Amino acid sequence: MIAKKPKKKKFREGIFFEISIALLMLFLISFLVISNIKISKKSAELKEKIQSLEEQIKEAEEKKKKMESGIYQAGQESYWEEKIRAEGYVKEGEQAVVVLPSEENQPAQATTSSNFSSSLLDKIKNFFNY
Repeated sequence: MIAKKPKKKKFREGIFFEISIALLMLFLISFLVISNIKISKKSAELKEKIQSLEEQIKEAEEKKKKMESGIYQAGQESYWEEKIRAEGYVKEGEQAVVVLPSEENQPAQATTSSNFSSSLLDKIKNFFNY
C-alpha cells in the first residue's frame, strides 16, 4: 500500500490566520486602553464633584450652626430688648435722649450746595461766551 503524503498547509493560509488574530488582538487591546482612559477621566470628574459637594456640606453645616445660635438668641428676652432699644423704644419711666448734630456742620453743607449752583452757573456762562 502506498502511504498518502500529508497535505501541507499553504503558506498563505497560515499567515492570513496569524495576521487576522494579531489584528483582532490589537483591536481588542486598543479598545480596552481607550475604555480605561475614558473611565479614568470620568473618575477624576466624579472625585472633583465629590470634593465640591463636601465643601457645600461643610458650608451648609456652618450656616445651620449660625441659624441655631440665632434661634437660641431669639428665644432670650435680652435679645429682643436690644432689638427694640436699637429702634428707639424706651421702657416705662425712662426718658429718650436725642443727640442733634452740631450747628457747625450745617453751614458747610449749605456752602457746598451754593458752590455747586455757582459753579454750574459759571459753566453755563462760559459755554455761551465761546
